Amino acid sequence: MNSSDLDRLQNDLSTIRAVTGGDLPFDGWDVRSTFVTGCCMLLPAAFGAAGVQSRWLLLGSAVPFVASVIMTLVYNYRATHPGNVCPHEKRKEYRIGNLVTFVWILLLGGFWFWAKRSGAPPDMANGSVLFILGLQLFVDGLYNSGRRAWIAPGIAAIIGGLIWPYCEYFLFWTLLWSFTGVSVIISAVVMQKQLIVRERLGDPSY
Repeated sequence: MNSSDLDRLQNDLSTIRAVTGGDLPFDGWDVRSTFVTGCCMLLPAAFGAAGVQSRWLLLGSAVPFVASVIMTLVYNYRATHPGNVCPHEKRKEYRIGNLVTFVWILLLGGFWFWAKRSGAPPDMANGSVLFILGLQLFVDGLYNSGRRAWIAPGIAAIIGGLIWPYCEYFLFWTLLWSFTGVSVIISAVVMQKQLIVRERLGDPSY
């Protein structure tokens, strides 16, 4: 078997692993952190549903969510450092994901600024940005097995973008945090199921 045959075989194996979810860019810690983040997102929703009118209290209720996100980012940054033992797919996903996120923030920020300058109502501009972000998450989740968990947050963002122009502040606060929190918890469940499938396939890296 020559080198071209080996390369072709390796590509075929990579394709099979990608289709079956063998090359998952996350592990058990990511599942747990995603679940915790989703639960933290339900706290601001609970404050809104309880009728809290103080915006400072509402913002304070989101502190656990912000803390969980920062903890996840710091952990993954350290875990994916080249000097540490980390699956290649997770390291690749984390680095590319950071770059793509940064580019998307710039693009969406530019679109939002252009919409505002064009005279669009603020709620319409904000809703459009959220809708576009949700659409990107949804489509990417459909076509990438390693990002299948993005589908539920994408749907939540699409719904949030559609209802933003028609809801007053406190109602939108409650609905958006509720939808997003539930969708992130669903994402954690999807990720856990994918890890279970990988374990059953006998992936030694599990």
